[in-house]
Amino acid sequence: LTDRVNSLMGPVLVWIASITLLLNVFFRLLNFPLFLTTEEDGMITITEFLMWPLWIVAIYLVVVIFCPLTIYLHKKNPYLTVVALIFMTVAIDTIDTGEALRLVKTIPDAGALKLGLEYFCFNGPEGIKLISQTGAKIFLDLKFHDIPNTVAGAIKAILHLQPYMLTVHLSGGYDMLMKANDIVSEYCLKNAIKRPKILGVSVLTSLDDNDFSSLGIKGRVEDQVIRLAKLAEAADLDGLVSSARELKIIRKELGSKLILVTPGIRLMDGQVNDQKRIVTPSQAINDGANFLVIGRPITASKDPGASLEHIAKVI
Repeated sequence: LTDRVNSLMGPVLVWIASITLLLNVFFRLLNFPLFLTTEEDGMITITEFLMWPLWIVAIYLVVVIFCPLTIYLHKKNPYLTVVALIFMTVAIDTIDTGEALRLVKTIPDAGALKLGLEYFCFNGPEGIKLISQTGAKIFLDLKFHDIPNTVAGAIKAILHLQPYMLTVHLSGGYDMLMKANDIVSEYCLKNAIKRPKILGVSVLTSLDDNDFSSLGIKGRVEDQVIRLAKLAEAADLDGLVSSARELKIIRKELGSKLILVTPGIRLMDGQVNDQKRIVTPSQAINDGANFLVIGRPITASKDPGASLEHIAKVI
């Protein structure tokens, strides 16, 4: 919510200051005291000119300070605020850029758009740029997993796309995660761009306890998720991608420090498809999710915009 306020008010402040300056110069040249004038000479003073936008700045600061209060109230009583849309990241499950752009236009209120490995492999960086040029925030879900230097090089190669979030596999280990974190911080500082949020992928939602046995992993899915979540915290990542089934236990073990992004979201009457550990949107939010990744229930519907709005109302 704070990001949205910043992105809205920043340009407003620039426009207010710029237009005030231009109009003042214009009317001073015409010697026509109509806009922002004083009684003495018909022109505003420097002090008056500087003071004029400050009421906008004051409102801006009040709204930014109010944002945490709004989120707090939402957690206490979801019906007090209407912020459901901000929670929702829509997964674009297509490799067709034309279809992807059509979907983007029908769901402008989505918090972010998830573009995955299939889309990236087919369309490359140019395909990502086409979507980001619409103004949408990009969740670039490529799940980097390799030796530390290779992952660092791969992440560096996509940072010019300025994704809002990107993903790495936590099973790549501490050194790989630290290398990823370091290259992101270094690149963004050097190029003066906003740092994307790095999310660690714990256990894929297509896996369950039966799959663990065949992989030779001891314990339950929940046990592995907690181990990897603690690794993400130790590597100072921004958050975690995890099934909603593990949300409560992650919050219990680690508190609220990590952002939790939850895929495998389905409506009560929706199809499960290849996801094994799924929950409904409301349940995920109540259990502690910060972002929901919702794909087919929105993108496969006849009216994606209406479906997005319906899910927001359900939440």
